[in-house]
Amino acid sequence: PDGFCLPFGAYANAMAQWGLAEKMARMQQLPGFDSDPAVRRGALARLRAEIEHMPLDASLTRSWQQRWASQLKNAGVFVRSSSSSEDLPGFSGAGLYTTVPNVQASSGEQALPDAVRKVWASVFNFEAWEARRAAGITQDAVAMAVLVQKAVDSDASGVMITRDPFTDAPHSVFIAAKRGIGIRVVEGQRVAEQVLYSRWSKAAQVLSRSAEDTELRLDPQGGVREVAVTQRVVLTDDLVKRLADVGAAVQARFSAQPQDIEWAVKGENILVLQSRPFVQK
Repeated sequence: PDGFCLPFGAYANAMAQWGLAEKMARMQQLPGFDSDPAVRRGALARLRAEIEHMPLDASLTRSWQQRWASQLKNAGVFVRSSSSSEDLPGFSGAGLYTTVPNVQASSGEQALPDAVRKVWASVFNFEAWEARRAAGITQDAVAMAVLVQKAVDSDASGVMITRDPFTDAPHSVFIAAKRGIGIRVVEGQRVAEQVLYSRWSKAAQVLSRSAEDTELRLDPQGGVREVAVTQRVVLTDDLVKRLADVGAAVQARFSAQPQDIEWAVKGENILVLQSRPFVQK
């Protein structure tokens, strides 16, 4: 799906003007911040709330609005995170940051800036801070880029790893899927339908079937809504093979490096939403 990027520099410039470095320094000097996770959780929540309401230069937000209107025709968008502390050797960072789904222009001129600030603030999600802390990543060196991407009311969606993540077999593809929009799959909420497909034997091994009674769809008023599932099974043999072929093509594009791909299906079309290097945890 079409979209545009607000690069690391937009975050860095806005945070420098706002004084993030000083606010972080004061936060980290709080009594118990280093030793007590509860203190860190509370302090990070307060910092996120401040970021979500920080002032932004009007000319900057106007340029975002103009691009949304001219390039994406004010279609609903997903405002997606892409931090500098992801896809690192030995540290994927997947699922740590926030995506704001289906932002609508009809919600007002602050809808996009509000969503961008929420994504920026997710640098300080407690889980993200703790994961970086454990990995030895310098907290004040993290920057957040944002992808403003046209929303798709997908019939099914999920993630695909272009090798077996359990045995590291290079000729297998792991696919996890659910009906509707794939937020729950990406965030690891509830058991997804899972299949392991062999590109050698063309055989698909079903690891689990999703038993969910509901799926997420785009709400015309913005955000997502939960609706009843009319068809539980997601991955037919034909769709599994087509997804595996897409995965192989994407992997070939990136010098044959195994990929962790976020995908969606709308009608007969397979859409690649994101591809990142696969990092074995």
